[in-house]
Amino acid sequence: MKKEILQDILQSMESIDYFSDFQQESTLNINDAMLCDSLTNFKKSIVSPEWEDIRAEAAGQLSSLLNSKFQGTYQEWNSVAKEARLFVDIKVKPKILAIPSEPHAIELVNDIGYDIVHIIIERYFTKRCEIKGMLFKKLFNIYKNGKIPCGYTLKAEKDFIRPNGAIIYY
Repeated sequence: MKKEILQDILQSMESIDYFSDFQQESTLNINDAMLCDSLTNFKKSIVSPEWEDIRAEAAGQLSSLLNSKFQGTYQEWNSVAKEARLFVDIKVKPKILAIPSEPHAIELVNDIGYDIVHIIIERYFTKRCEIKGMLFKKLFNIYKNGKIPCGYTLKAEKDFIRPNGAIIYY
């Protein structure tokens, strides 16, 4: 594992002001992203099996790409994932639990933690293998802007290397 690449990513992830714009009416100027229409729909969407499937499929496609084209480097996945989970537990989880006026923040920990871990993994391998960012790059841009992604406009995506749906955020 290239420690310097991972450390740079973790430092940049630590500087993000997570959830700073959550539950605010502002919209982002990010391509392929759209604001969720209500807090009620956000809460349903973020825990929906469809949203879980979209992210799992994207993670699977990243894993498959790395395994088929960068098999030696792919062996670093577990080490990177371990560091990413530790980062989430220490740096992100306390911020999730401190979201103002969100009594169900503990329920968000797994969903947001999954995203952040896979954002770190994808960023690591895009730098390490010089591949193009996929779905998790888009999720990163939403978190970076203080919002939380919670859904996707398409039910399924054939190719997360070139996704064509829009991410829904709140």
